[in-house]
Amino acid sequence: MLAHALRREPFFQALSPEVVARIRNYVYHREYETRQIIYFPDDLFGEDCLVKDGQRGACAVALAPTAVCLMWAEDLRRIVADEAEVALAFALQLGRRVIDLENVLAETVFKTVSSRVAGGLLRLYRRAPHSHDGAIRLTHQKIASLVGSTRETTTTVLHKLREDGILSIANRRVTVLDPVALEHAARSA
Repeated sequence: MLAHALRREPFFQALSPEVVARIRNYVYHREYETRQIIYFPDDLFGEDCLVKDGQRGACAVALAPTAVCLMWAEDLRRIVADEAEVALAFALQLGRRVIDLENVLAETVFKTVSSRVAGGLLRLYRRAPHSHDGAIRLTHQKIASLVGSTRETTTTVLHKLREDGILSIANRRVTVLDPVALEHAARSA
């Protein structure tokens, strides 16, 4: 199960099978129930553990039953130091994050709330596993926070996208019905 889970993640798909096999020796998994906290503020989690005192300022809560692959921070540091392929993969991942943040900042400054909401949903949709149903499980408030808007304005935009047949909305789930139209809405000024 663990080997299959690692192979599904884009980060590990970029690594050779030999490196993934060595990483697998350090990985364990933990399961979380709905509404169970995965990590708290000030926990070392994710690639933040590579940075001294790289604690996150937020927490993560499972929205559905979830299994997470974990590794101790010192094991991750050892792998990054020993495996150039992993170090390069982290550098590429962080570079993509910087570009994403620059794009979000540019959207916040230069685009309308409607295009920011569409762009934020499009990013979330594209990051989801390829086998997903197009559903994004977030409240309107979380989406508003993601794009720098109010919940009321975001709700108005979401309802307009629903009326246009681009999304369906139900039970804290926004389902992308037409990704091409959502991309067009994200690009409009």
